Amino acid sequence: MKTGSSFKIRKETLTDQIAVLIREAIVNGEFTPGTMISLRELSQKWKVSRTPLREAARKIEAEGLIVSVPRKGFMVKMFSAEEVKEIYIIRESLEILAVKLACKNISTKELEKVEKIHNKIKALLKEYRTPNDLNIKTIQKLNRLFHFSIYKASKNKHLVDLISNLWDRSSTMIYCILSTPYRLKNTVKEHSEILKNLKNKDEIGVERALKKHLQISEDILLK
Repeated sequence: MKTGSSFKIRKETLTDQIAVLIREAIVNGEFTPGTMISLRELSQKWKVSRTPLREAARKIEAEGLIVSVPRKGFMVKMFSAEEVKEIYIIRESLEILAVKLACKNISTKELEKVEKIHNKIKALLKEYRTPNDLNIKTIQKLNRLFHFSIYKASKNKHLVDLISNLWDRSSTMIYCILSTPYRLKNTVKEHSEILKNLKNKDEIGVERALKKHLQISEDILLK
């Protein structure tokens, strides 16, 4: 009995670890929308058996990041126009609430952190000359860090968790948006506007800036 319980714990831990790897690969754009995920190739790459891989894939499927394709395996989810609209309606409501709370509660130290992240993104954009020079994975991580450094300043953990789950589910959308060089330049300008209003403790201004930022991203996805 003890042996069985011990084995089960190790198995679940391995499944969770694999799920993290698959999730990160999707969030970071290694697996793009419509890409088939080969469990056989991942099994060879990560030196693990198919069983925990399949269990991990089912877990990621339940999160809405991948879909099962009969006799083929799993595919990174592609979102319909209707799904994009639904997700952005929720994102706008939750993220505007978070940024308005942050406007009231953000500390000087937290503001400095947000500004440092913003400056890192600007510095990366100055370095690229062609789209191939862009390190989208790094920019995507910094973009998420920029937003969530603000949302965490709302001091409402449950709200931040809800937003985080929604970002995970729509991570492939965000990757597609940031993969466009001209969009990146405009994103930096929009981030600057959000940051300026945060510094000024301007709730109306920060709401307007974030709403514009999200609506432009949604429009790009719907084109």
